[in-house]
Amino acid sequence: MKKKLVLLALIFVLFVLCGCYSKYELKEKTSGSPTKAPVSSEGNKELAIYTIDDDTYECIPSISVIPKDAKVDAELIINEVIANFKENVIILNIEEQPDSVVVYFSADAAPVVNVSSQMEAGMLDCISYSLLDNLDYCNEIYFRCGSDNYKSSNMELGYDEPYISK
Repeated sequence: MKKKLVLLALIFVLFVLCGCYSKYELKEKTSGSPTKAPVSSEGNKELAIYTIDDDTYECIPSISVIPKDAKVDAELIINEVIANFKENVIILNIEEQPDSVVVYFSADAAPVVNVSSQMEAGMLDCISYSLLDNLDYCNEIYFRCGSDNYKSSNMELGYDEPYISK
């Protein structure tokens, strides 16, 4: 009887642990760089991105599961990153250049408006780090607001001033 109780308890613990795992998203609350994307057994692959810790506004490594045959480019990476933001982000255009990426934000949405300076920096950092980690050719990230230079109430970048460089 005692063995049956132990066995039932073990099975219960396994069900609880398995139920907490989501096959679509696995977030790590650790610092450091995420690892490159391995292929999973379900025909999907993992894309290492960054998301925002809502308490500290810091970038944290995260994993996004994408289709195995998906082309990993700047648009896919950015869409996976902003899908994790609570704020509404509108991307007008993304230009992939030989050694950089230019992201054009709407002037009417986050991160340009309606966010604190910490949240804005966190959002831009998450996008930047995710691009730099996943695109080997990418050495610089540029942000623009509409067709003009990036300007919010918290920061301003020159038209040809990179937000971040390798």
